[in-house]
Amino acid sequence: MEKWKKRAVNLLTSIAFGGEKMSVIPYYPQKCEISKNLGHDIPRSIPEAHGVSSKRIYNMLAELESDCRCEIHNLMVLVGGEVVSECSRPGYDLDTWHLSHSMTKSVTGMAVGLLYDDGLVTLDTRLVDIFPEISYRDRRFASITIEHLLTMTSGVTFGEAGSVTESMWSEAFLSSVLRCAPGSAFHYNSMNSYILSRVVSALSGREISEYVGERIFAPLGISDYLFEMSPEGFAKGGWGLYLSAESWAKLGLMFMGGGVYRGRRILSEEWINLSVKPHALSPSYTGDFNYGYQMWVGRQSVEYLFNGMLGQNVWMCPDNDIIVVMQAGNNELFQDSPSLSIVRRYLGGKIDDPISFGDVDMLRYKEAGFRRTCSWVYPLERRQGLLCTLGIKPKEPFDERWCSLLSTFKFPENNSGILPTFVRAMQNNLESSIDEISFSREGEGLFL
Repeated sequence: MEKWKKRAVNLLTSIAFGGEKMSVIPYYPQKCEISKNLGHDIPRSIPEAHGVSSKRIYNMLAELESDCRCEIHNLMVLVGGEVVSECSRPGYDLDTWHLSHSMTKSVTGMAVGLLYDDGLVTLDTRLVDIFPEISYRDRRFASITIEHLLTMTSGVTFGEAGSVTESMWSEAFLSSVLRCAPGSAFHYNSMNSYILSRVVSALSGREISEYVGERIFAPLGISDYLFEMSPEGFAKGGWGLYLSAESWAKLGLMFMGGGVYRGRRILSEEWINLSVKPHALSPSYTGDFNYGYQMWVGRQSVEYLFNGMLGQNVWMCPDNDIIVVMQAGNNELFQDSPSLSIVRRYLGGKIDDPISFGDVDMLRYKEAGFRRTCSWVYPLERRQGLLCTLGIKPKEPFDERWCSLLSTFKFPENNSGILPTFVRAMQNNLESSIDEISFSREGEGLFL
């Protein structure tokens, strides 16, 4: 058994049954300051200007708000290249960069597209020709191509579990045993994207953050971003990119524009067309999409998707000229998700709304109060009589029954679920889960 597999088993065992949780991945802070001067250079408009009713989007927001599984942080709707609706729940902001998880893969795919457009790589270029020093163990490894990595069909077994137990990611990937012949089956593996990041660095002579920053982000007016680095010092490629909602909207506009943004060509139309073809059939549990080049493509209809776990999505519907950016914090792993289903139901398919410009104010009110009622828990108050209302008798603070909460509540060990544990491991945080919760009262306030 490969070393990383043994370490993964030991780590999972220690998490499940208790014991010392020692990380083998060196940790160091990477985040930098952002400029806080992002600006809004995508034009703003109203839905009715593009033949969509504000009432339709209002109803969509209401459903996203009421479904507790969605947990939307930021949401932006673009029609015809203009932002017609945008909102954030309390504590979040459309201008703040947000962890995108696997949406990072789509940007990595764009970086490979730059290499392709420059003639530095072909889809048939073999990995062993880029890294001739590879000492692979499985003879089938020699046939892995760039396209196999782009389509998640390399067959390599070293994946996400290994990334939290092995610091030499490249060596572990390149010496991995294959589960199947390259190109024969789809197996979602973020390490394919990491190796693509290595390919971009090797062939461009620059770290992918610099390469993408100059060739893609700068022309789009994106100045604030962060790529998390692997223990080896290369961008992770498959996750770890931080961008704001508007930055993702610009990437969506460029993609829907066939590689052109505001008259400037960023990627070739050939690469865009190749990326949105269904090159690999994904299993049904991932959702209603197949896989293109580091992105998802609708099975039944013309839809494109940048997708990351926990509800990160850039959904593109060319037929309606609509883009929706969602940043969230739910328990969704792929696209089989309530939030994406709601968006597709309201904004996919035929839209022939009766237009009433009087609905715009109603939509703006909904946006301003999006998820506000979910932010606070108000203690029950005793019914105050007329004497209290007139100020003759002082009001009582809150119902004394709340005082039964004023204590510390301890939790059993290993009380965390599988998904939260997995997310902690991704961030190299292997500490225990919640130990205790305390409630206290100060005046009329109840504190957690």
